[in-house]
Amino acid sequence: MSGILSQDEIDALMSAVSSGDLAVSPADSAFGAQNVQPYDFRAPNRMSKENLRSLTSVHESFARLLANNLSGYLRCIVETSLVSVTNVSFAEFQQSLPNPSGITVLNAPPFEGPVVLEMNLPLLVAMIDRLFGGPGTLGQDGRALTTLEQTVIQKIVRRVLPELAEAWKSIVPIVPDIELFESNPQFVSTASPGDMVVFASMEIQLPKASGFASLCYLHRDVEDALHRSGSSHGANVRQKRPTPIPAESWRAGIAPTTLDLAGILGTTTIRVGELLDLRVGDVLRLDSNPSGDVPVMVAGEEKARARLGRIGRHRALEITALH
Repeated sequence: MSGILSQDEIDALMSAVSSGDLAVSPADSAFGAQNVQPYDFRAPNRMSKENLRSLTSVHESFARLLANNLSGYLRCIVETSLVSVTNVSFAEFQQSLPNPSGITVLNAPPFEGPVVLEMNLPLLVAMIDRLFGGPGTLGQDGRALTTLEQTVIQKIVRRVLPELAEAWKSIVPIVPDIELFESNPQFVSTASPGDMVVFASMEIQLPKASGFASLCYLHRDVEDALHRSGSSHGANVRQKRPTPIPAESWRAGIAPTTLDLAGILGTTTIRVGELLDLRVGDVLRLDSNPSGDVPVMVAGEEKARARLGRIGRHRALEITALH
């Protein structure tokens, strides 16, 4: 029998199948249904689990740096935690954002495409309230931002950009800068709706307010960065074992470094009213013994005890104990 059926042979086979004389195996048993996996042709470029782990590490680092930065800037305790890092389409990312929202589009070379930084608008208003001396409670949903508020938000964003660059440094050095600010997610057209993006979501908690922030990168930019850094298989640069440095080398390297050293004569506690009434000639009683040793502080930490003295015309410290 040749490899090509004639028309008579095809008609005979169809007739046999229709009459039931020829048994046909189900497709599932013929090809093995257990080996069939769904495939979304609209989103072919899914990030691998290994690369997602690398990106999770980057954004966990960014969350810690962001919390430290905002805590100092807002003069309160700020806690930031990474919620998720996922691979979605740009349309899905847009649909996940509230309207209105605080959206900042960034240029971040060497990324070719823009990076989108979004922060919930009520959370941003709470930060502004805190900066202007208020309690930092959540703002109202739905209202438009004033020009002054937009200016302050851009200052807040500029403070966190160095932390974003620091978090990415282990993968690729980026230089983020603000391109534009937008409050309506539908007006942000940095990618086509079907383009795949990497979406990182974080929760930010202030003492009296909380909200979410998110970052969006083009999938191809992140893939290229991971490939160039050797992290295309999920290798985390920070997990590499460092090369041991001989003790003599690092001692010689840090020996010329200068440090501030101070001998503390004593301390005391006064009321705010007493501080306001201080005048030249007033005497403050310290809690130290004039004939006793004083603490020697280096970079804010007590490292030794010393006795006060004088060498020529200069005061001096004689070390009596080392910690």
